[in-house]
Amino acid sequence: MALISYAACEIIKVAIEIEKNGYRFYTEAAKLTKSSSVAELFRNLAQEEIQHQAFFEGLAKLISQCATNGTNQPDEYLSAIADASIIQQKRGMKAIAAGQLTDQEALDIAIQVEKNAILYYTELLRFVTDKEKGMVQELVAEEKRHLTNLTSIGKNLT
Repeated sequence: MALISYAACEIIKVAIEIEKNGYRFYTEAAKLTKSSSVAELFRNLAQEEIQHQAFFEGLAKLISQCATNGTNQPDEYLSAIADASIIQQKRGMKAIAAGQLTDQEALDIAIQVEKNAILYYTELLRFVTDKEKGMVQELVAEEKRHLTNLTSIGKNLT
C-alpha cells in the first residue's frame, strides 16, 4: 500500500535533505571537537544519518506520484519545523567552516536538530499508511536515542 497523499512525497524529500545535512554536520563537527567521546558520538551519528537517508529514499520509491506530480508543499507547521532544522544545520556548518565551533555549541546544535527531526518525523505519521507507520516509528525511536546520547554527553562536558 502506498502513502496516502502526494504531500508525503514532499515531506520525505525534505527528510532526505535533513539527513544529508545531518551527515555533513556530524562528519565535520567530529573533526573539530576536542573531546574524543563527542567526536566518536558524532562519527556514529553520521553513519546513522546515512542509514536514515537510505530509509527515506526507500520510502520515497513506494510513492508512484513522486515522479509525475508537480510540487505540493507540506503544511506550514511542517515547513517551519524543517526550516528550523535546516537553518540550525547551516549555522553549524558556517561555524565549522570558520573553525569557531566549540564542543558544547556543536552538541547544542545537534540536540536542537534531533528535536526538530523527532517533531518532523512524528508529524510524518499523519501521512503514511499503517504499514509505513511502524517503520517511521522505529526511526523516531532512533532519533530519540540520538537526543538522549547527545544530552548525556553534554552533561559530562560541563
